[in-house]
Amino acid sequence: MAEAKLKAEVREATGKQGAKNLRRQGLVPGIFYGMHKEPVSLSIDGKELSDLLHSFGRNMVVNLTVVPIRRRSRRLSMKFSTNRSPAISFMSISNTSPSKRKFM
Repeated sequence: MAEAKLKAEVREATGKQGAKNLRRQGLVPGIFYGMHKEPVSLSIDGKELSDLLHSFGRNMVVNLTVVPIRRRSRRLSMKFSTNRSPAISFMSISNTSPSKRKFM
């Protein structure tokens, strides 16, 4: 299976207004779950994400680079609101231990 690569930045602005401001700048709000840590709020370049989705589809393994950490993630899922503004979620996976999570 081909692996996708994506860059993201940690974001401080959260909530509806924070997401709205990101979308105005062409960014997509996201969140990273896993590694037995608190979720991390992210911002992803909208053009880069769009190109990735056209190439790989909605469910894929992604090498996600988050400044300053790097994690391998799985289960990229898009969620669309009524105004078609996307948000994205990443779930961490391990190369060494099997996952007990069920992925759709």
